[in-house]
Amino acid sequence: MLTHCYIDTSHIEDDRFSTTSLPNFEEDIGTPDNATVISESLLEEDTFGYPPGTNALKRKRGNDQMTIQDRDHQIWADSLLDYFMLLSTSDPFPSPPEPPPGINIDRAIDDKGHTALHWAAAMGDVPVVRSLIARNARVDAVSNSSETPLMRAVLFTNNYDKDSMPKMIRLLQSTVHQTDWFQSTVFHHIAKTTENRTKYHCARYYLDSIINVLAETWVPEDITKLLDLRDTNGDTAVMIAARNGARKCVRSLLGRNVNVDIPNKLGETADDLIRDLNSRRRSRHHHRQVSSSPFGPDTRAAEDFGRTLNGDGAVSLPNLSIFNQNKEKYRSQTANTLLTSLGPTLMDRLQQLADACDTELEEKEAEALDADRVARKRQLELEALRRQIGELGAVDESDEYDARQEADLAELVAEAEALCELEHISELRRLQDQAGANTSQRNGSDESTIEKVRLARQLFHAQDERRRLVRSVVEGLSVAGVGEKTSDYRRLIVGALGVREDDVEALLNEILGQLEEEAQDGGADES
Repeated sequence: MLTHCYIDTSHIEDDRFSTTSLPNFEEDIGTPDNATVISESLLEEDTFGYPPGTNALKRKRGNDQMTIQDRDHQIWADSLLDYFMLLSTSDPFPSPPEPPPGINIDRAIDDKGHTALHWAAAMGDVPVVRSLIARNARVDAVSNSSETPLMRAVLFTNNYDKDSMPKMIRLLQSTVHQTDWFQSTVFHHIAKTTENRTKYHCARYYLDSIINVLAETWVPEDITKLLDLRDTNGDTAVMIAARNGARKCVRSLLGRNVNVDIPNKLGETADDLIRDLNSRRRSRHHHRQVSSSPFGPDTRAAEDFGRTLNGDGAVSLPNLSIFNQNKEKYRSQTANTLLTSLGPTLMDRLQQLADACDTELEEKEAEALDADRVARKRQLELEALRRQIGELGAVDESDEYDARQEADLAELVAEAEALCELEHISELRRLQDQAGANTSQRNGSDESTIEKVRLARQLFHAQDERRRLVRSVVEGLSVAGVGEKTSDYRRLIVGALGVREDDVEALLNEILGQLEEEAQDGGADES
């Protein structure tokens, strides 16, 4: 156990707890009536898990009645918080403190109900998260505001800075469907962080990381259903992102086929918010591009210039060497002043516009490549499914054909058995009539009765044997010529008789007759 200490961190500047790492609690936070409230803790706490105006490490100590177990838990919790606070300082702890034996690993370590796993996930500390889970820490543990460790992980940029979100989501994936007290999912939390413009890239990274990991085991329809869940205000994640102007997050969600026609309690839809976002963006671009100076360039001329392209698709800038010529080109002092002072400024503005166009083009090309990759992947999946369907259809047809063949064979077997039975019954009747004529000439002695019983028994056993032989003969006839050894027998006959293989079937009767004659001759010789 590490030495327990009290540290006042009010003067420590830590990246993970700066405005670039923590949500901005003072900027763009609306009231519950006009904004989606994601986390009560976001609105109330200045540092992770503590109310404004309090020292993050000045935790409550137990009173005199604290048990030994409570005291051990408090000491471990304080040491763990000190470890998290000093991770990026020049003198960090070498390793996280080990929990004492018998401790409740899921017990809160701050007054907001956050467990050690909440803290480790928010700090992006994957090894500590793994260690806690190995000690049976609950990944679905919730804070006082029903936030899971995964939700806390996306509220801070630590996992973005460490590029650890793919590993983190694999550890906490089972809680991705949970919601907090406001019915907000982890995707609502990610979208909420875009109230701070500095979180745009981080939010996009979290969205893509979580969705890409889910896509490894989830079907796309289930992912879309999760993204379309609404919070208490009726907002979906894409609605919050569009309201906050996070265009890349909106594009990422639209690429997952989210529903943009779901209305919230105010009757707004994501489609309405996206149109409003595009309108605001066009308005801003218009105000930046159109000069308010009376000496500004003609708008139509600027548009014609923007459409001037060279062979490789790059913008051809006009010859602006006039700005570098003699300042006294014109007799008018005002004209010379305009030429020398406004010329370089105009050139800088054109260069900025060209750079913005290049940046936008790169983004569009990247999005087009992503869309093309997704389309190719879906096409391959579709072709694989079609092949599977064709194979299943062929199997079904083969099974149906085999079933018909078996039914026909069973019918033929039954018919053959019936014909044999009729033939044998007729013969038995003839023999019975002949035996009856012979026995009528005899007297009714006991010897005659005994003889009849003996003959009846023989007849009974003969009938059983006859039925067995009938079935054997019919089975033999049903598989005649289709055995697995037919080709081997054919080659054997060809080798023994020296005939062509094509002539074997035509010579079968002759061969069988010759074999029967040889068998009879052999029997006569033995007799």
